[in-house]
Amino acid sequence: MSDFILSFLVIWIMRAALFGNTSTIIQGSIVSAIIIALGEWFFHKYLDKHVFNIDNYGHTDTTYNK
Repeated sequence: MSDFILSFLVIWIMRAALFGNTSTIIQGSIVSAIIIALGEWFFHKYLDKHVFNIDNYGHTDTTYNK
């Protein structure tokens, strides 16, 4: 949820500063923030499963069990 809020705010502020404040900028910011938040969710799931999975190393590598 925080990824969505932060993405929306950053995109909205940057686009409003560059192009002016219109309703289409808000709609585009919402769509962009949804896409970014979904991508972040899958990325965090990948990191949790494949990168930060420390339990697997303790059971398969004997150097950690000494």
